[in-house]
Amino acid sequence: MADFTTVATVRNYLPTNSPVYDVLVARLITAASDLIEAQLSRTVLVQQYSERRSGNNSDLMMMRNIPIQTVNQVVIDGVSIPRETTYGAGAAPGPGFYFDDLMVGLVGYTFTRGRRNVLIDYTAGFLTVPAAIEQACIDLVVRKMKMRHREGELSNTVGPESITFDQKDMSESTRSLLQPFNTVAPIVY
Repeated sequence: MADFTTVATVRNYLPTNSPVYDVLVARLITAASDLIEAQLSRTVLVQQYSERRSGNNSDLMMMRNIPIQTVNQVVIDGVSIPRETTYGAGAAPGPGFYFDDLMVGLVGYTFTRGRRNVLIDYTAGFLTVPAAIEQACIDLVVRKMKMRHREGELSNTVGPESITFDQKDMSESTRSLLQPFNTVAPIVY
């Protein structure tokens, strides 16, 4: 698991640019990165996957981990499917598998209906941390740094005024940054 930002970047958002809190900030960056992946229910950066799936009697299969970077192998009912080939400009594609950011498709084959009869080995994830995910990580760390002296405190009264503190683990603006990266399509295994 990789950290989604750096101590130096977070320092630019703190009231002081001092290295005094660098160890704490580094630990909070790791925790925030873990929290983001838990909220998204996925690994953000590129990783190798091997998924055993149930055939859907279609020529398309959405993958759980996106964006897909490469597909190394597609096996259906024990038969290895070749990579799709095109034999020149304007030619129809030859039989085999192809892929885009979200799915694996077949030409001349189908993901025959069956229980866990499809094996797909592929690489998916972002090559670098998307800016919105990095900003969400920064926001979480800065929020935790500001709240560290009020942990568990619901409100505080100073003179005639009362201040109520937000107890959420993540602000709505941070959730909004992460929303486009949530997996929303149901994947049938």
